Amino acid sequence: MPTPPPLLQRPEVQGVVPQAVRGGNPFQMLNPWAPARYGTWVEHTSFDPDVPGKWKGIKLFEILF
Repeated sequence: MPTPPPLLQRPEVQGVVPQAVRGGNPFQMLNPWAPARYGTWVEHTSFDPDVPGKWKGIKLFEILF
């Protein structure tokens, strides 16, 4: 009997909202002295590709394929 094909993997969803739901305490994301497991501001910020170092917005939802 042949082996079945592998299951399709769902794309990974990241961003502020999914991490707040998974993290347990969303108010810790506003705390500058929160533990590292809540992430940093750089992980959830989109940057302008034309101007290095200039932030453009907050990633509420990010889907990685």
